[in-house]
Amino acid sequence: MENPYEWSTDQLLSEFMNACGRTGFSNSGLVISFTAGDDRSRAYYLRSVVHARIDQAIPPIKSGDQVLPKERLIAPLPVKYEYGKERELPKLLTVAVVRYKGNGQWTVTFVEQNDATAYKDQDDDGDRVHKFYVPLQFKAEDFEVLTPVKA
Repeated sequence: MENPYEWSTDQLLSEFMNACGRTGFSNSGLVISFTAGDDRSRAYYLRSVVHARIDQAIPPIKSGDQVLPKERLIAPLPVKYEYGKERELPKLLTVAVVRYKGNGQWTVTFVEQNDATAYKDQDDDGDRVHKFYVPLQFKAEDFEVLTPVKA
């Protein structure tokens, strides 16, 4: 898994600028872009990496690490989809993304996307139900690393 926290400053700034450019283009109205949401998500993710670099903050967990919840019930950070409803998480989770929120606060999302780690958005279309899992962010401090990824 890529770890932009370990990129050189030049590579980080270049990737961040490219992500911002793609976001601006895909949201400009000049094109119909099915990747607009992914482009925006990537730009915000790299923004958090740049913020961590400026604050000289080092992530406590890396993408690919396997972690265990410290408590039986963990609440995700409040977002428009879920409002901090505590849930029982699987015993072992794999970190997909680590984000820096500032002031030493880190969040994680997981590779595992299921009812415990994501918001399930159901779209009723006649007899069929489509499930879209939107990953939820959890506080990194609520987890302990079981198997760190080797750099």
